[in-house]
Amino acid sequence: MKWNVSIVKCDENRRLARASFDRPEGYLCPTAKCQRIRAGGVSSAPVNTPPVEIDVYISLHVFDTSGLHLAIQSDRRVKSWNLTILECLEDLNCFERKVISDTGNHSVISIKEKFLLDTCYRFKLEINSIGICKVWAPGKMFTLPSGCHPQIPKTLKTSEWVVGRRLSWWMVSLGVVLGVVFLVCMTLLSFFVRKYLKNVAMSRGMCENSGVALERARKHRLGAVLILYTQDSEPHIARVTQLISRLKKHICQVYDIFDNSNQEKLSNPSCWLQEIISTPSLKIVLVVSTQILDYFRAILTTCVPSAEQHSWSNADYNNRLLLAAVKHLFDKELVLNYNRVFIVSFGKIELGRECSLLVESRRYILPQHQDALITDVMKESTHCSSNS
Repeated sequence: MKWNVSIVKCDENRRLARASFDRPEGYLCPTAKCQRIRAGGVSSAPVNTPPVEIDVYISLHVFDTSGLHLAIQSDRRVKSWNLTILECLEDLNCFERKVISDTGNHSVISIKEKFLLDTCYRFKLEINSIGICKVWAPGKMFTLPSGCHPQIPKTLKTSEWVVGRRLSWWMVSLGVVLGVVFLVCMTLLSFFVRKYLKNVAMSRGMCENSGVALERARKHRLGAVLILYTQDSEPHIARVTQLISRLKKHICQVYDIFDNSNQEKLSNPSCWLQEIISTPSLKIVLVVSTQILDYFRAILTTCVPSAEQHSWSNADYNNRLLLAAVKHLFDKELVLNYNRVFIVSFGKIELGRECSLLVESRRYILPQHQDALITDVMKESTHCSSNS
């Protein structure tokens, strides 16, 4: 005996697919957001499923001459991506340069590739699905929000500023003139680079020599925890205070972003933040609340100045220091670092797609997950009992 089964759209009652089964059970892939299963004139209740077409939303990206890093809105049905790199001479005159198959995962694509500064690049994404049911993206050619040309890496050395150009035959006749212009430009560029590196060295020297307290604290940072939160309300602050007290029973050094008794922080807030964030053993606990989500939206939709650019004379410097710290969480070293970043909330909170980028596979809901949080934070940390 065979059963003939159809999938019909909920609102239009239009057949989308059909299949036959020789057993009273089977497997059909969804074809719409809302559908019903019909067999023998009997229809099921509406079955709602995610759309099979995924609108690829790139929420964060780094595109420079050394590679490409994309943070994509997560979808668990995506196994990996096929990335096509295209070089474009004009807006509509593009040719395929390279296809990288089966790269990345459902939320991140990161590749090492040499991109030229003077070349315009566009990209295409195709989905490799998990399981039998396939999902797909429109596959349109797109340009990153920062533009089609790669940027210069932040850590690029002076010797790497010279980029080879592919010279066409008509450029050879202009070689002498271009050579003179090139030497002049390189002389000016070398002057500004030396000036820039000198300023950077001076800035680093200020941080490294900002006092005996910094040196003393650096020796005791193994296993330290930095807790980031906003002061939404008095009850919220009280719950955070209880969490800090609980952490201090197990971890000797807990940094509170709003602690105005921390002389090291008060003496030079920007250097203090840079120092502790760059410590590989530091654990970061982010307490999610309504106000902290506003910080995420500000970071992902506007140009947020770095901590070094802040003026710390105003009374609200703690909130701006918090904003700079949250911005650091989107660095490539931290955004998916499950060993260092821990996202917690008091009760269940709708995080939104902004917050879902950070270690998106793990969340701690307090108080029920408090013991698990402390256990995970204590891994590879220095406990107070071992220091006594």
